[in-house]
Amino acid sequence: MKPTVLLIEDDELIGKLLQFILQREGYQVEWLKDGIAAEQRIAEPGFSAVILDLMLPFLDGVYLLEQLRKQPHGQKVPVLILTAKMGESDIASALKKGADDYLVKPFQPHEFSARLKRLMERR
Repeated sequence: MKPTVLLIEDDELIGKLLQFILQREGYQVEWLKDGIAAEQRIAEPGFSAVILDLMLPFLDGVYLLEQLRKQPHGQKVPVLILTAKMGESDIASALKKGADDYLVKPFQPHEFSARLKRLMERR
């Protein structure tokens, strides 16, 4: 069975690109486009990694990261932040809240794949 990546991204074009990359790499993809749907899903187990945008409709990514890390199943799930927010305080905040890696948009697909693979191997 393929590992499932929870993709939390509201931008349609970026989401489709990420979905394509992830499926090509052999992952199943569960794509959520807003914070409310994501909050409900992260409360349940059944995914191997999370790709998380910080700027989402309804609830932001840092809040979702905090909620994920409160879940027993979410404490060890690798989380890659993928966002346009590139401020030093944004990066530091996400890492302090439990993100495993942080990648700024626009991104290189090969770098994205390499970072996710490294996170998956570590966990």
